[in-house]
Amino acid sequence: MSRRHASSDQPPSTAGTLIERATRRPARIAVLAIAAVALAAPMVAAEPADAPLAPSRADAAASPAQPPTPLTGPDDGTLEAVGQVAQLVAVGSSQNVVATASWISASITSAREAELAEARRVAEAEAARQAAEEAAKAEAARKAAEAAARAERARAASAAPAVAGGSVWDSLAACESGGNWAINTGNGYYGGLQFSLSSWRGVGGTGYPHEASRETQIAMAERLRSSGGWGHWPACSRKLGLR
Repeated sequence: MSRRHASSDQPPSTAGTLIERATRRPARIAVLAIAAVALAAPMVAAEPADAPLAPSRADAAASPAQPPTPLTGPDDGTLEAVGQVAQLVAVGSSQNVVATASWISASITSAREAELAEARRVAEAEAARQAAEEAAKAEAARKAAEAAARAERARAASAAPAVAGGSVWDSLAACESGGNWAINTGNGYYGGLQFSLSSWRGVGGTGYPHEASRETQIAMAERLRSSGGWGHWPACSRKLGLR
């Protein structure tokens, strides 16, 4: 029997393995593989991101080997080879799509975090700027109040009439404070005539009595005496015979 007749005795379903059949039809396999790639690409692009992936080559190698499906016609081996090629193309494309989607998601998350960090930085800088403005305003108000107090003391000093030395107020100051118009011993009384703050401010005095001039202290003492007499200085006024 010739070689030709011997090979024709084999049924079409067992006519060699997939590789052998592909080897015998290289041109047809190449054309159909290209067509499978062209058809698989748009299907993979339209595939949802959560679509299940086809088994990888490693999974296929780990699974038990399945016997080849019997072929029923002369072209079944070619169609099976094309199907496997298309399957490999689809698996690779799906994995690329998943990897690309993961990278895009990570990029969006990173950009959002950077945006939030920048927003926090801007907010903190604005809060610091407002705090600095408030502190500057408070300092300016404090300085303005001090300047106003100094101006008021100067005005009161200029308005106070001159009092010649040796007056009764000098004698009273000598008894109350030893004649020291700037004294502040910390006992709650200030100046040459030992005003309390309530008495000083009650007659229009500003600041502290010991910071005012002699003439201003005497002017405030005149106001105090006109409302209550020499009794505001009970011991020394009695000692001087003023009452």
